[in-house]
Amino acid sequence: MTGGTPRVTTIAAGVSFVDALARGLLARAGDPLELARGTVLLPTRRACRALQEAFLRASDGRALLLPRLLPLGDVDAEELLLAGEEAPSGLVDGGGLADGGGSAVDLPPAMAPLRRQLLLGRLIQRLGKARGERLREDQAVRLADDLVRLLDQVETEGLGFDRLEALVPEDYAAHWQVTLKFLRVLTEEWPAVQAAEGCIGPAERRRRLLEAQAEAWRRTPPGGPVVVAGSRRVSTPRRRAIAVVFATSARTWSCICRHSPAATSAPMSAPVTASGTSTPNRVQ
Repeated sequence: MTGGTPRVTTIAAGVSFVDALARGLLARAGDPLELARGTVLLPTRRACRALQEAFLRASDGRALLLPRLLPLGDVDAEELLLAGEEAPSGLVDGGGLADGGGSAVDLPPAMAPLRRQLLLGRLIQRLGKARGERLREDQAVRLADDLVRLLDQVETEGLGFDRLEALVPEDYAAHWQVTLKFLRVLTEEWPAVQAAEGCIGPAERRRRLLEAQAEAWRRTPPGGPVVVAGSRRVSTPRRRAIAVVFATSARTWSCICRHSPAATSAPMSAPVTASGTSTPNRVQ
């Protein structure tokens, strides 16, 4: 089953995004049952809750069967399991995934953010002591916060640190070598700490779940209409998941985002043709 060209639509600045989206989806569906068969992909759980409330306002409080609202930024193992889709990895109890051979491969839990920061701070203190520097606990924790942000970015994009040393020629950046020694906290010591804790990073776990969701859609495309809303700047895994929906769903309604007058191009206009040109179709 292959999808057609998705309609790409903008919502004007100054208009309530979720209210305009709810009104537009109700008008486009026509039949309430048709709306209930659909799926709306949103950036966060907060956006899902906001759209639920917007549907309530748009229907004047009448009972309404809502579409499935899925937060791409926080895919949950239980949601994948209950979706009724044939997930390729066959999500099992505890958030585990089953590999192609059918055996259960546990997906470790995400490490608590505070514990992760404190453990990284301890490693930073140990590194400072080895270099003859004495770091207070508060200094180490602040430095750990910077490492956490870097780690989350790398894990979100599914990258690694294996090519880190080759980024800057050794002859031209002596200070970069100092930075590399500091980053060994992440490249050499942190993997062993995570393994001992039996956890993975929150960003890593979200990315793996999103990859599982994308593979589930690839094998069993959504049966009803699909709308991707509110996703303008997305990570690589999210972008791949959205691409899978557009490629496999037979009824992709729209990809909708906030219109930006300052944009140098028209990233959210519709419909998009094979040549990449587009015809504006703004939702007011």
